[in-house]
Amino acid sequence: MIEAGIDFEPTDTQVEDPQTSTLGEWSDHDITFDQPDDPEPSAEPGENAGDADEYSEHWFLQAEDGTCVPASVAQIVAEYTGENIQSEEAFVQMAQENGYFAGGDVSNGMSIYAAADLLEQNGIPATVETGTMSDLSTALDEGRGVLLYVDSGEYWDPEQEEVDEARGRDQGGDHCVVVSEIDYDKGVVYLSDPGHPDGDRMEVPLDEFEEAWGDADNTMIVCDEPSPNSGVQDAEPSDADGTTDPLLDTGTETEGGLDAAIDWATARPWLLLPLVIGGH
Repeated sequence: MIEAGIDFEPTDTQVEDPQTSTLGEWSDHDITFDQPDDPEPSAEPGENAGDADEYSEHWFLQAEDGTCVPASVAQIVAEYTGENIQSEEAFVQMAQENGYFAGGDVSNGMSIYAAADLLEQNGIPATVETGTMSDLSTALDEGRGVLLYVDSGEYWDPEQEEVDEARGRDQGGDHCVVVSEIDYDKGVVYLSDPGHPDGDRMEVPLDEFEEAWGDADNTMIVCDEPSPNSGVQDAEPSDADGTTDPLLDTGTETEGGLDAAIDWATARPWLLLPLVIGGH
């Protein structure tokens, strides 16, 4: 499947024979993990979380192989800022300037920690962590942006992935996507996948998603604050100690008054302020 100069067939350039690969430990995205002997059982059905439509307007097809991270970061930045971003070009340039691409080659991709750094470079602090389906649901319920590393072959071409695994060529986590919704009732996870021409609101069966995510050791990048443009109405960013931010507390007067408010505002890379324009 060829689109916009990207080879979408997982068996062509993305799957490397361990005996002949020249990418070494970086592989495609520097995200190789040892698989557990006894994988955790699938998540029990839970409550639906997230909104598949939330990232639809931000989705676009990445321009070349290896830029899935900048493309996914671009979607998160568009969601958080409200900007109309339809290309990863500016984010690729920023990643190059910061030396985030493995070996300086865009096609080699970026590590997951470089992905988190790229988000922070754009004013959106985020944390790299491993999690469960429950953790993922919680993050989506709170309106937080979430990037996942996955094995794209598990859901792009499951039959071919099985053949590759039988040959001992499972590529592990090779791709980065935005996750937008978990629909337990329907049994699917919705991805905003910049690496596939059908990646807008892409429906992935739960079992295939868990395999794809599990191959990347259930690694995810979770934004520290909910998106101000999220459909979650009751999401309240909290400080590290679990207390509500002073400017978001509508109850009693906050200790520290103006000083606390200034500290809160200057500690954050973005701030929404009300603006009233009068007319005559």
